[in-house]
Amino acid sequence: MREGLLELLPIRQWTMRDFLNRYVRSRRYPVQRLNRVLYDLLDVKLELYYVLEVDLNLYDRLVYHRGYNRANPLANPDLLLTRLSLDQSLIAKSRILWERIMNSVFHLETGERLENRVSRRKSKPSVFFEFVDENRHWRFLRPYADKLQEYDDAFRTAELHKSSVLRAEFLGKRQIHGDDLLDLIRLAMNAIWPNILEILAGGNPTYFTDLHRGPLGGIDERFTG
Repeated sequence: MREGLLELLPIRQWTMRDFLNRYVRSRRYPVQRLNRVLYDLLDVKLELYYVLEVDLNLYDRLVYHRGYNRANPLANPDLLLTRLSLDQSLIAKSRILWERIMNSVFHLETGERLENRVSRRKSKPSVFFEFVDENRHWRFLRPYADKLQEYDDAFRTAELHKSSVLRAEFLGKRQIHGDDLLDLIRLAMNAIWPNILEILAGGNPTYFTDLHRGPLGGIDERFTG
């Protein structure tokens, strides 16, 4: 499950020193905003650490190294339940990570707290992605909206608010692939941080993924700032 995931060492890439240097040099954003923005960034780094350095190591130590059989998970119900417990944590923490990212970007650009814009009619993601649409250099984040919604529909909403998707797997009614649970983590690790640094420096996004491709195969101009 972890193979290749830690190669880019995103926790080390999301460095406060680089962020601070670019923030101060560019003067794109007011210095009075910096203190809270750094706290937001620390929230992101902590969540990455919880998942990449703690939880994924626990999968190895508590599940796979103890003989968990992917082909026949019910052969050892204890190991399966251990894995499902970790899966539940991963589902919640994946969404927490994206809450942190949305909080940090929104406050960086507006100086306001995202949660203060939430209402009965508008959820935090809907407010955030409306903001993204209105700010051309953050528009590269728009393709992630559908991915967050897909993850919520498949895992988070059911597990946290409805009938458990993990219970269904324990009863043998469905199979959850570990790679699917890691989708939001991978998305957070691709393109977002280097583009934040580019924007801090006064530029526009320059790092893109397949999510940013247009109908003709190149990068959609809407996302290039």
